Amino acid sequence: MTEKLKSLADEKLRKFNYEYDQFFIDEIVQKLTDEDIQVLVKEIVEMKDTQKDFDRVKEIIDNTKDANIKRIKQQQMDLLKKEEAKNVKREWTQDEYSLLVKALNKYPGGTPDRWKTIAGFMGGDFTSKDIIEMTGILTQKKAKFSAKKAAKKEAEKTEKEGTSKGKKIAPEEDWTDEEQKKLEMALKKYPKTLPPKERWGNIAKAVGDKSAKE
Repeated sequence: MTEKLKSLADEKLRKFNYEYDQFFIDEIVQKLTDEDIQVLVKEIVEMKDTQKDFDRVKEIIDNTKDANIKRIKQQQMDLLKKEEAKNVKREWTQDEYSLLVKALNKYPGGTPDRWKTIAGFMGGDFTSKDIIEMTGILTQKKAKFSAKKAAKKEAEKTEKEGTSKGKKIAPEEDWTDEEQKKLEMALKKYPKTLPPKERWGNIAKAVGDKSAKE
């Protein structure tokens, strides 16, 4: 169809404007769709041998060319935005985190093409690089969580060891040895059978420098 357009340019267009030759056609067809070329061939074939009809066809050619240049530029911009969007790290959703954990368990270390397989399992929205990076982050979070859990367990153990007969003793750094002895004596002197407010008020007075809450 391109060759047909070139032939028509030489045959019907050049007599009105020498710029509309085969070189001109070579240039514009690079920016046109096959459908556009077919339309132009039809218009030129039906063009009457008059300046007025040439001007009409020329306007169609120029408008078609300009429209396709804009289309190509828009496609290039869209492609650029798409590439830029790929490079922007978006936040993962909780469902995606859960799905990744499931995939890591389903395809453990040693699985052939593990990261590529997991990326496919995730639905194809993430690259192997994305999966590796997020797995590293999850591993760090898991390590921090485990450390925090262990610290909490240790604190609970220490607190439990600091309790005598079900009676919680405040941390040593807040209490002197003398206050500690007074507290233990007061706990025995004022039993649980007393109203809580009265009991702890008396204990605080016995200790001397601590509030009932302490």
